[in-house]
Amino acid sequence: MSLWAFAETDIARLIAGAVPDNLASHRVLEKAGFKREAYLRSRLPAPDGSRQDDVQFVLLAEDLLPG
Repeated sequence: MSLWAFAETDIARLIAGAVPDNLASHRVLEKAGFKREAYLRSRLPAPDGSRQDDVQFVLLAEDLLPG
């Protein structure tokens, strides 16, 4: 899907996020080529009405497409 998005559109950057303790999602994103870029405190609403942190991962077109 990422390769299609970069090859067929003008998208240059994909961003994905996961809560900090969801290490399985972090591994999946890294396996797909995403690189950890940011830790955003209190970014997401939690189910209990509080706020939770978000770890953002980024994939750039240049990471997948040749020059």
